[in-house]
Formats: sequence, structure tokens, C-alpha cells
Amino acid sequence: MSKEKTITVEGYFGKPVEKTKKAFVDLWIDNACLSRLVICDGADEFPKTMDWSESITDEIRKLAEYNWEYLYKKENEKEVV
Repeated sequence: MSKEKTITVEGYFGKPVEKTKKAFVDLWIDNACLSRLVICDGADEFPKTMDWSESITDEIRKLAEYNWEYLYKKENEKEVV
């Protein structure tokens, strides 16, 4: 069985922590807390702010995935040399 790809990032108190791509992306999305910006008391505003929040979340996901891939490549270049 193959091990899932991970990168090493700095965790609490500077301790190195291994993160899968999914865990890394989820962490960034969770930290953004965009759901708190959705206006829930207006019939017109709810769908507008929900759609806006989801589009921003999609962009955060793309950026986090890009960063994870970059860091993974960078870590593995060191091992190959």
C-alpha cells in the first residue's frame, strides 16, 4: 500500500507537521471562516452573499492547492539531489 503524499509545514509552537493536500486545503478554507460573512436575515441577501462566499472559497481552494503542489515539489527536489 502506498503512503499518501504529504508536505511538512510549521504547526503549533514551530513543530513540524505533515499535511496531505486535502488537510492543507481544508485548513486554509476553515481559517477563512467565510460562512460568517453570509447574511442570513434577508431573502435577497442570503443567496447573493452565499454565492459570493462560495466563489471566494473556490479561489482559496485553488490557491491552497497550488501552494501545496509547489511545496511538495520543492521538498522532493531536495531528496532527489
